[in-house]
Amino acid sequence: MAYDLRAVIADGELLRGGVGELPAARLASIGQGLSLMPVTDELFDSVADGGGAGTLGLWGLPGGFEKTLAAWSAGGLVAYVEAKYFGGEDEFAAVGLDKHRHSEAWIA
Repeated sequence: MAYDLRAVIADGELLRGGVGELPAARLASIGQGLSLMPVTDELFDSVADGGGAGTLGLWGLPGGFEKTLAAWSAGGLVAYVEAKYFGGEDEFAAVGLDKHRHSEAWIA
């Protein structure tokens, strides 16, 4: 089983306030008051500043998007998460991240 996730996780209200400026962004509630914003290819392309991926050593973080996330974090905790692997058990079940195995599936 493959698992592929690139997403931002934060308080649902905080994310709803921030995504208004990002037409390609979609949110999925994951419980405990948290929401997940998958970094889909469409969102990646809309927020990347041309600097390329791999910012801060994270392969799926669009270049320049860390500035947006830093601004959002002034309102609360914001996490950018990424995982890509094949096989084995999934420890993300505690916050419901095992519900879907690919970023785009969260908003399908």
